[in-house]
Amino acid sequence: MEQGLYAQLLGLGIALGIGFMLGLQREWAKNKPVGVRSFTLIAALGGLSALLLDAAGGWPVAAGLVSLGILLGLHAHRDAEEGMTTMVTALVVFLLGAASVAGFQVHAVVLAGVVMALLQFKKPLHQ
Repeated sequence: MEQGLYAQLLGLGIALGIGFMLGLQREWAKNKPVGVRSFTLIAALGGLSALLLDAAGGWPVAAGLVSLGILLGLHAHRDAEEGMTTMVTALVVFLLGAASVAGFQVHAVVLAGVVMALLQFKKPLHQ
C-alpha cells in the first residue's frame, strides 16, 4: 500500500500521541517505571516498523513485536513490581503505533481511547 509522505507523518504523529497519552496514564496510575518516555518510544518503534510494510511485508512489525515481548519479559523478570497490565499495554501501544502508520488512524485513536478508559477506571471496573 503506497502512502504519501503526509499520511506517513500524520500516522507517526498519531502514534507518538497515543504512546505519550497512555504512558502518561501509566505514570499517573502508580509511578510506573514504564511510562511516558518508554511508551512514546514503543509507539515510535511500532510506527517505524509499519513504515517498512511496503518494502518488507509484515516482517518488521512481527520482529518488532517479538523483540518488544522479549524486552518486556526480561524487564518483568528483573522488576517484579511491574504489573501485567502495563506489559500488555506496552504491546498494544506498539500495535497501535503500527496501525496508525499503516493507514488505520481512526481505528488506532478509538482503540487507544478505549484502552485509556480501561486503565483509568480500574477501581470502578473491579467493583
